[in-house]
Amino acid sequence: MTDNNQADHPCLPGGLIPLEQWRVPETSVRRTIRSGLRDILDQLKAGIHPDEQAFRSLDDLPTLSERQIQDYAPVPDREELARALLNELEQLRRSGGQSRKASFLVAPPFSGIAEALGASGRRVIAPPDNLLMPERDITGWWDHQLQDDDWVIPELADFWLRHRSGLGLLRELFARLARDKVGEGIIGCSSWCWQFWAQYLPELHLAPLTPSPLSGDRLTNWLGHLAGERSQGPLTARMTQDGLYVLPAPTGDDERKYSLFTRDLATLARGNPGVALAIWRRTLRARPEDETQQQGEERRAGVAGCFRGDKVVTKRARRVCSFGSCVTSRAARCSA
Repeated sequence: MTDNNQADHPCLPGGLIPLEQWRVPETSVRRTIRSGLRDILDQLKAGIHPDEQAFRSLDDLPTLSERQIQDYAPVPDREELARALLNELEQLRRSGGQSRKASFLVAPPFSGIAEALGASGRRVIAPPDNLLMPERDITGWWDHQLQDDDWVIPELADFWLRHRSGLGLLRELFARLARDKVGEGIIGCSSWCWQFWAQYLPELHLAPLTPSPLSGDRLTNWLGHLAGERSQGPLTARMTQDGLYVLPAPTGDDERKYSLFTRDLATLARGNPGVALAIWRRTLRARPEDETQQQGEERRAGVAGCFRGDKVVTKRARRVCSFGSCVTSRAARCSA
């Protein structure tokens, strides 16, 4: 699937691609990951003083409360992601991009795929209590588990142990998958688990799929989608050191100047949404506000702020989040 499907599936930007097509997103300049991390850490520590003093030093800006984090950067909805995955797989089958009865999804840890598959509404096949099951019992166990369609295995790594007697369950499952004799189902597998089995059984050919890596543009849209889930309007994010915009995603006629931060963040996270979200949350900052005043303001329809000089001036919008880290504000009044 291509970027054209981002509007259809904002929680799964880029859709699913063959595993061999996966590539680490490129940075805005050709830098190492270590250099990108150093730059982000520098942004966290720096006190920036642009000409108009639009932003304050991060040392003076408190981190977000848990409530604010859930508001500005919430955990993705696993059920929404599950629906997007099922829809994507169905489209691939219809287009001929997926010919096997069982779909095999490989994803890095913290990507949220295993959790989404577990919330897909399909029958979940859980691992047996005894992963060292005797070989004579393994065939019968899989016969029972795979007798009906519409099953899902959220995480294949739960079905084996790195022990001579702990590989039997998956050897039998892979043999059935190779013969396409498992009925219609979905298997989720961490990239670490897949790496082991791809080396252990090099003749294994399952045509695995994987979520497209988050590039800078995809990450921008995805973070905006997450914030929009819990609000009545888009989240605005700006860099603390220069005021360049991060969110919302630019439009074709947008005259605002944008930072390349999300592109570098996508590379640092290796396109993994879970890792990118964790870093994003740590970089968010908030302007001090009176909590009672803030709660009263949040009950009103659509008031937020825009930056002018060293003040936050209210206008009809939703929220402002400055980023440099990011500085967030729901101000409905001017604050220095």
